[in-house]
Amino acid sequence: MHKRKIPVVLALILSIGLFVYFVYPGKTACKAEFKNFRQEIKSLIDPPILQPRDSVEKFKELSSRYSGIEIDVIFHQNAKKFESSHDPVSLKDFPIEKILSAYKEAGSQQFIWLDFKNLSELNQVDSLEELKRLVTLYEIQPSKVWVESKSYKHLKLFKNAGFKTSYYFPYYDFNQMKPIEIDRVKEKTLNIVQSGSVDAISFFGNYFDFIKSVNLPKNIRILMWFDGINRKDFETSTFGKSILADPTVEAVLVREKGKYHR
Repeated sequence: MHKRKIPVVLALILSIGLFVYFVYPGKTACKAEFKNFRQEIKSLIDPPILQPRDSVEKFKELSSRYSGIEIDVIFHQNAKKFESSHDPVSLKDFPIEKILSAYKEAGSQQFIWLDFKNLSELNQVDSLEELKRLVTLYEIQPSKVWVESKSYKHLKLFKNAGFKTSYYFPYYDFNQMKPIEIDRVKEKTLNIVQSGSVDAISFFGNYFDFIKSVNLPKNIRILMWFDGINRKDFETSTFGKSILADPTVEAVLVREKGKYHR
């Protein structure tokens, strides 16, 4: 990781995640590169009603206003190709190459956050080889690509290949959990970030205090997103200021709907 500067602001991202049902459509990386790319955080309809469907057209519409993009991807083992969708729809209609082609055509230098929906032991090798092929073909530096997954063990190969990796912290209802159960989650999370498989942990912003209580190793970065909050309110709040002043925070993610949805 390159040397960090004290964070001033960061709010990034054009969300190109596809078929987002329950959580949030946007994620991407690297705070130093995302300064001055603030954008109002749009309010969302209560999940799971919201089902935005994004497109290459959306990338072309909004990419110049952001320094990073997020793409939800699914790997098709038989074809050994990535589909840019939240859930399987059509590899033929929505190959990731469509977005990466637009990325290269635009001469883009944005960071790319791949929310890898189905990374597993069975596809880790083939998916890595395909991703290596893609970054070579579309002239993307591996260090500009964050690969995110709940399957943190299988991120190790990607990390060793020069990609940045992030553990997707799942959604927990801590209000319904016993203290001993919460402590187990904390222990599990610490073990994951100490596993050597990931460079960061990414999570819904409401878990910020919990994640900080885990006492992350100094080399682990924080990637996060918020829903349903006005940007100005976030930036002026005590909570928001504390986040933006935290040197471990790499990115605070935003969503802009734009005109185009698949």
